[in-house]
Amino acid sequence: MNVIAASALLRANADDEPPFQGEGEMRRLCRGFDWDASALGSVRQWSPTLRALIDVMLAMPNPAMLVWGPEFVQVYNDAYRDIMGATHPAGLGLGGQASSPDTWHTAAPLYARVLTGETVYIVDAAIPIMREGLLDDAWFTVAYVPVRDHEGIVAGALVSMHETTDRVFADRENLRICAALDRMNAAAAVAADVQPRVLVRRAADQLLIESERARVDAVAARTFAEAAWESAEKARADAEAANLAKGRFLTVMSHELRTPLNAIGGYADLIELGIRGPVTPVMLEDLRRIQLSKQHLLGLINDVLDYAKLETGTLDYRFGDIAVWVALSAAEALISPIAQSKGIQLEVHGADEGLTVHADHDKLCQILVNLLSNAVKFTAHGGQVRFSVAPTAHLVLFHVRDSGIGIAPDALEQIFAPFVQVRTDRARLQEGTGLGLSISRELARGMGGDITVQSAPREGSTFTLTLPRRLA
Repeated sequence: MNVIAASALLRANADDEPPFQGEGEMRRLCRGFDWDASALGSVRQWSPTLRALIDVMLAMPNPAMLVWGPEFVQVYNDAYRDIMGATHPAGLGLGGQASSPDTWHTAAPLYARVLTGETVYIVDAAIPIMREGLLDDAWFTVAYVPVRDHEGIVAGALVSMHETTDRVFADRENLRICAALDRMNAAAAVAADVQPRVLVRRAADQLLIESERARVDAVAARTFAEAAWESAEKARADAEAANLAKGRFLTVMSHELRTPLNAIGGYADLIELGIRGPVTPVMLEDLRRIQLSKQHLLGLINDVLDYAKLETGTLDYRFGDIAVWVALSAAEALISPIAQSKGIQLEVHGADEGLTVHADHDKLCQILVNLLSNAVKFTAHGGQVRFSVAPTAHLVLFHVRDSGIGIAPDALEQIFAPFVQVRTDRARLQEGTGLGLSISRELARGMGGDITVQSAPREGSTFTLTLPRRLA
């Protein structure tokens, strides 16, 4: 497979339909919600299990809600809006306690039981709801079903509700009628010495019928919840299988492409050394261009391979205590020649020799080189790139500031999406896969840090890598 075809397939895989697609108010609200600011984090980091469960829950016709994680973050469907009442839509994405502090003391013990793997049922729970703008009495049979993450650990609950208001009112009416009949029978017995056994037996039979109906309703709710869970499990398994298949393809493709490229580089080295005969200056220039093109293509392949490992969770980290000045020096040595060739002033402000971070050395260098190379790439001839470090009590902040073309406000998050390159005021896009910043941010988060950006068009950009500081 050639690189163009491989890139097209990668883009197709990266453009898989995101979550919350389709009609409905809650899908629309979920699409516009800032999940990065919630306890669930970026949608791109969600597991296939979580995506599948939310998709199943949003499609359920009855009121349903998924709570996930230690904070019991809430995502609910359209039918559940009336249950939320005045807390809709503010309750979307909040933890259970933050959303309903007044009733959390009741819900918390239920969720505690669910986290042990127990399915909890509540028959005919009185839950007032909003109907056409008015608060109305209602009763529901509620099922709290434990749901597990991709590692098989209970991570939350699927809450499914079946309204039983009509039956509850019918039961109450039957009881009222039975009570009235009892009084009438008692009075008739006194007056006419008539035994009311038949009427009493009929009332008892009616109560038994209604009791059986309540039991059937509870079983129906349980069956529905179990069917929903089975659908979610199948969707999770299918999503994980597809994700693994994509990861295997990316890995195999990357390795297969490296072999011929290394051969190209090796033969170019032999020719440059004169082993095949005399080499003219023009030939040397051609060989230099061949090697540069090979290195560029290898860089693209390495990006794809890293992205595949990040997606499938197979990227290993080797943590250690790293002197910050060592990482700065290594990155500067690689970027300085490129900056000089473009006439760009590269300023590197060193760090105290005792300043260290707890990170993976190779991945830290990969992030710094990527941020610096991007700054040089998007800075015009004669511009400036400044590399500095700012330690705090518990963190180390690496700042890369350039005097380049800058980024529009609406594109500041878009630049971290995989396979995305934001158009600038230049005539064409810069070369690359569009994976560098996405990979760098995921690597930073994998080491307990993050990458942020501040920028404006024609005012340059400042990218900041934050990592945990290693204290003596």
